[in-house]
Amino acid sequence: MNSRRRVLFVGLQVVIVLCTTAYASYQMQGQSSGESIIAVEPIIELQAEKVQLPVFQTVPKLTLNDLQGESRSLQQWQGQVVVLNFWASWCRPCQSNVQQLVRLQQQYAEQGLQVVGLGVGNQRDLKQAKRLLAMNYPVLVMNPAESHRLLLEWGNGDNIVPYTVIIDRQGRFRYQQSGVMDLAEFDRQLRPLL
Repeated sequence: MNSRRRVLFVGLQVVIVLCTTAYASYQMQGQSSGESIIAVEPIIELQAEKVQLPVFQTVPKLTLNDLQGESRSLQQWQGQVVVLNFWASWCRPCQSNVQQLVRLQQQYAEQGLQVVGLGVGNQRDLKQAKRLLAMNYPVLVMNPAESHRLLLEWGNGDNIVPYTVIIDRQGRFRYQQSGVMDLAEFDRQLRPLL
């Protein structure tokens, strides 16, 4: 009986932390923009720690709907350097990454760069975030129920957002990063591929 109480107590603490975090995010975003961009998903935000994961050889197939409901495949950007960014509208570190990716897309688009956002959450929240963050690249919608499987498939077994992958023109993994982007390191990895 004692262990059952302990499990219930820990579970209650987790629920309280999640609710408090969601409410604080809602309050901050509601005050700054007058609109809410919130969704609570089973994904961890990684704010400071960056982990470079082993590079994969084969890129998984990827077909998801974009924010307009159109089916988009990763293959449509074949021959370009693709930066995939897994993010969530409610994740503050993700928003910082998005601002950096907007600048990279603008700076390197003519040299063959294509940034693609993979947003976790519902279409309405992601659309609102795309508009508020002035995202200049396509956003594909990951169903929250499928997000863990998809993140694992792309090398993110810890289920962390933000999470970014660079794929070269030949369709091979070249770099992966969990957490907020170190822009200097990211630029060092990206430039030789363009």
